[in-house]
Amino acid sequence: MDWFTTILLATAIFVTLVSVGIGLDTMRRFSPALAKLVRSDYSAMERHYDHLGQQGDEGGVRFKRVSMRIEFDTPDQKQVRVHHRRWQLAGERQKSCYFIWFDKENPEKTTAYGPGFWLVVAAFSASVAVTIMLDPAGWVQTIRGLLV
Repeated sequence: MDWFTTILLATAIFVTLVSVGIGLDTMRRFSPALAKLVRSDYSAMERHYDHLGQQGDEGGVRFKRVSMRIEFDTPDQKQVRVHHRRWQLAGERQKSCYFIWFDKENPEKTTAYGPGFWLVVAAFSASVAVTIMLDPAGWVQTIRGLLV
């Protein structure tokens, strides 16, 4: 195994371990909630402009980072209103409700990525690591072909 393959394998294993750790921490510390959109910085005019830009773009799908004000109820019936950021398809109309994860001890801390997301990332990176171990020469050839 050459140094390039070793670095790829180490990176895949590292991403797997970090993703599992974040996923388990999210399961322990965060709780799911259905949040209602109160206000957003993504205006109808900006959305229309982005939608028109998507029409002629052959480069694929674009995403936009959107800031929003959401409110949700915690299990102890406390209503929380927070500033939340998430990725959204450019040009798409915003939903009125979002599924979020909030910190049980600090409900103002929210995320869109729950434990399922992190465990899928871990499974994908673990499969990459296994594939590298089974066919290191093929992976090196594929990655080097993408980089050149």
